[in-house]
Amino acid sequence: QALLTQEDLAEILDTDVRTIRRDIQALRRKEMMVPTRGQIKDIGPGVTHRVKAISLFLEDKEPLEIARIIKHSLTAVERYIDTFCRVVCCQRKFRDNLKTALVVGASVATVNTYLGLHADACEDPAYRERIFEIEKRGRIYYKAVDFKKNHGRIERRPR
Repeated sequence: QALLTQEDLAEILDTDVRTIRRDIQALRRKEMMVPTRGQIKDIGPGVTHRVKAISLFLEDKEPLEIARIIKHSLTAVERYIDTFCRVVCCQRKFRDNLKTALVVGASVATVNTYLGLHADACEDPAYRERIFEIEKRGRIYYKAVDFKKNHGRIERRPR
């Protein structure tokens, strides 16, 4: 029996995961069940999927391979990886888990989990190259966002 995750439903329905969660909660209040993979397979909260995806990424697996292994969409896996990279980058700048969570748009629990994975990987020399790539990817994301914010803005010369 093939089951979809909340992330898969969000992608298929072209909406946000939070909307899917709210809709599922509303249906449960009406005593209607929506069978998702997490509920039926009893795999716990979504963070466990993310942890598995990030762990595989740290082991130098590519997103497509990770998607096949954990049976998630490629888009979901790429989102997990991008969020992880952004958490690492923001934490270097802010050194505050709450600020990092707010900037990245993730929960504090997810930030804490990702930072734990990052700390463990930093201690292992085998992950050195991947850690460098992750930090670079996070910086590139924020440089692109900053460029978009400043695009078209005219620099004024001081008088």
